[in-house]
Amino acid sequence: MAKFNKVAGASVLFGLNALMISLSAGAASSATTEFSATIAFEGACDITAPAKVVFNNDDAVLPSDIESGAPAAEQTFDLTLANCQGVNVTPKITITGQSSAGTGATLFLDPASSDATGYGVLLSTAGNTHFKANTNLAAEKTISVIDDWKLDTKLSALNGTIPMKAKLSCGDCKTDGRLGGTLKSNVTFEFAYD
Repeated sequence: MAKFNKVAGASVLFGLNALMISLSAGAASSATTEFSATIAFEGACDITAPAKVVFNNDDAVLPSDIESGAPAAEQTFDLTLANCQGVNVTPKITITGQSSAGTGATLFLDPASSDATGYGVLLSTAGNTHFKANTNLAAEKTISVIDDWKLDTKLSALNGTIPMKAKLSCGDCKTDGRLGGTLKSNVTFEFAYD
């Protein structure tokens, strides 16, 4: 009977050793992998423009100056593009703002904040090396890239300025009931691409 107990004891001891080996093999270690990539911008540009454009040093502009296109009725400024990034896109700049065609020409005008009637802002650009000229941005609302723009051109080539001209206008100047007063208009320039 003592022999039987030794064999049974050896079995139990062997079973405990196997369980301990099994438990230590089941305690797996872990590994962490970090994935990293830089994704190219399809297209992005920072746009800045003056917060406010004031005509005639904030003195009243005569209707005759507006009709004749006198310097008092015009202001120039630059639209600046910076930090442009991307490739394989066709860039453009879109312009949003309230406009009216009631003067015989489409002009920017915020009727809710203006009490002048028969007038508006004619906004235009002569363009630059990369962007086309546009004689009435209230009508077309886009500054388009030049026709021979190459898709493989890096957008960093756009960094720089686009000359703009804001001109007080009475359109065809035939609107009945033209009336002086405060004229205000807000426009937003946004970089976009196709």
